[in-house]
Amino acid sequence: MGSAAVLADLILPFLLFAAIRIQTKSVNVELDFDISHGTFYAFLSAYSKFFYFLAASGSIVAYRLAAYSRDGAVTLIVSSLLSLLFVAWITFRYEMYMHARYPRNGMIGGSNYTPNAYAVTLALGLSSLFLFCDGLVVVGLAYIGGAH
Repeated sequence: MGSAAVLADLILPFLLFAAIRIQTKSVNVELDFDISHGTFYAFLSAYSKFFYFLAASGSIVAYRLAAYSRDGAVTLIVSSLLSLLFVAWITFRYEMYMHARYPRNGMIGGSNYTPNAYAVTLALGLSSLFLFCDGLVVVGLAYIGGAH
């Protein structure tokens, strides 16, 4: 497998972005569900904790079991990096949304969470989750099949 697996790991977010962007409408997305100021923050906190967990556990498993499957370990490391990038991206986008939607002057503005930003968010999150599961399966099968 080797470099082909790494290339596939790196191409996946771009393919997901293209597929998601084709399917989404060309209107800006509301993050606060039009309920009240800051309602998405609870989701942001949960997403952050979950993807930090994926990043940490993927890195630990990759480090501990890299001897059994280098490709699986690389997949887990790519997943960990994408998880951290997802958390940084969604936090940045939510902060930008809050500043555009609820500026200090008291006027309520429009959403700046574009369909492209939405597609990047989904592509990063889904590819990170998929690659984490794929890496665990590859490393796990190599560990079970190898002499440990």
